[in-house]
Amino acid sequence: MRLVVWLAVAMPCTDAGVVEAHKPVTSKYTYYEHIQPLFRFYCGGCHRPDGIAPMSLLSYETTYPWAESIKEHLLAPSLHPYHDDESYGVFRHDHRLTPRELDRIVDWADGGTPQGVAPADTLRIDTPVRWILGPPDRTLTLPEVVLGSEETEKTQTFVF
Repeated sequence: MRLVVWLAVAMPCTDAGVVEAHKPVTSKYTYYEHIQPLFRFYCGGCHRPDGIAPMSLLSYETTYPWAESIKEHLLAPSLHPYHDDESYGVFRHDHRLTPRELDRIVDWADGGTPQGVAPADTLRIDTPVRWILGPPDRTLTLPEVVLGSEETEKTQTFVF
């Protein structure tokens, strides 16, 4: 009986039950020096404040909670962020991460997501919309669609 009581008291005091709250930093890549330029170039068109993607990847504070998910998303062939089918060939104006860039993101996500030092110019989050192939001949503006407080979705047809 004394042995059971002693173990119950002594066990929490040993290092066997210690759990780290964060991954140790093992990556040589930091967010501001290596990762943010990639996210700004490849992902910033959609993953920005008020963008169409669910979260911004343009600041460390909004990116690091998603690091593991980003890594899994980029490594899973079924969840590739591009919609072209490579089985038909390589497209001329391909906008994909290179294997080296992908390795940097994976290493950063696995290596404790170090922040690094933010240069003054990265504090500006305004990322203009870039037209990779140049501006289009014509752009069209859709009318605003507003959901009512009781609506969860709405289908509307627009004719141009």
